[in-house]
Amino acid sequence: MQNNRDFINDSKTCMNSNIKKTVISIILTFIIVTLFTVGYLILFKSGFYHDSLIIFGQDTNKKDYAIILELGRYQSMPFMFDHIYSIKIVNDDNLYNETEFSQIMGHEIMPIGFFKKFVNNNDHKRLIENYSFSLEANKKIFQLDLTNLNSDFIINNSLADLTYLNVGTDNLKIDGNNNEINYILTKNLSIDSSKALAGNNVKYKSNCIWLWDDANNFYLIDVSQVNTKNDVYNSHKWAICKNNQTNLMKKIVGNIELNAENDKPNINVLIPGFNNATFNLQKTKEPQKGSKYCLIKGQIKDESDERNVRGIYYFADYTK
Repeated sequence: MQNNRDFINDSKTCMNSNIKKTVISIILTFIIVTLFTVGYLILFKSGFYHDSLIIFGQDTNKKDYAIILELGRYQSMPFMFDHIYSIKIVNDDNLYNETEFSQIMGHEIMPIGFFKKFVNNNDHKRLIENYSFSLEANKKIFQLDLTNLNSDFIINNSLADLTYLNVGTDNLKIDGNNNEINYILTKNLSIDSSKALAGNNVKYKSNCIWLWDDANNFYLIDVSQVNTKNDVYNSHKWAICKNNQTNLMKKIVGNIELNAENDKPNINVLIPGFNNATFNLQKTKEPQKGSKYCLIKGQIKDESDERNVRGIYYFADYTK
């Protein structure tokens, strides 16, 4: 009996010791997790992902139209993202505008509202990307499959703000019918949305122009005047072009003259770095209420010849 009593006492002592160790372990784990969580929240920087697809084409009546699709994902808390998707369809007669919002765990693009299906495949070994989606807007079904995207231009290249764009032509299916279009797909990725979205906190004017000439060469012009001093988003002038036949690309920074007024129909641009190119453009109509976009057309004249151009103009005034 004595031996059994000693065994029981030893067992109780061992059990009590194990319970104490377990309790201490739980408390230490709780303290470590709490400290990690508090530190993470203090140092937390919200991620930012934004895809912008601009489509320019002609309808069955040979009238120009533009589609602006934006898929924004903003990290509002750890692991949670606010998904804000919007679509604008712009022509000379109408403006269609729709926006959807949802809070989702993760930044991957998901079917939300008008945005029905999405596939984005990256072959990192061959540096090729495919981008496909379908959506319903303005009582129509749109389907687009972009293949062999190869990141034509790197606009920003840092861990805080990586921006690159693809330029090309493809077929957009509208209610099952093929429609040849030009497109610009811009992707922005950032680990710190405060830097990627710095423009939201400053006063500025921005002029952006997307153009295609008779030979389907592409031009993008960005002239922005920032009135608020800050360390991230400053005044800038830059332009890029892509030759449709040779795929040669060129970027110009700084030496650009742009004359445009929001209430005037004419827009004039001089870019000496593009073979002394001058762009004489006219708005086909003023932007409709609720839109900063309108369609434009005109001519480009450089050292080689003169060509017709058509495209999209964006003007925003956040100085007031």
